[in-house]
Amino acid sequence: LGASGAVNGIVALSILLNPRAKVYLYMVLPVPAALLGVLFLAKDVSGVFQDGGGVGHAAHLGGAAVGTLYWILLRAGRML
Repeated sequence: LGASGAVNGIVALSILLNPRAKVYLYMVLPVPAALLGVLFLAKDVSGVFQDGGGVGHAAHLGGAAVGTLYWILLRAGRML
């Protein structure tokens, strides 16, 4: 067991708060955070449907969903 779902939640929240931020892949290639987020989620969505690794990928998607929910509540003024 690990904290990868929680990490994905924090990553999703960070991307939603700063979608135009640049993330440097391999400390060289600048990529917009929103694009990286889409690729991050696509990897886990495809992993859910492949054999053998669905539970971990589902946990990652669950964490991202919680991060997204927190962002929605934050924008509505209901969270700090």
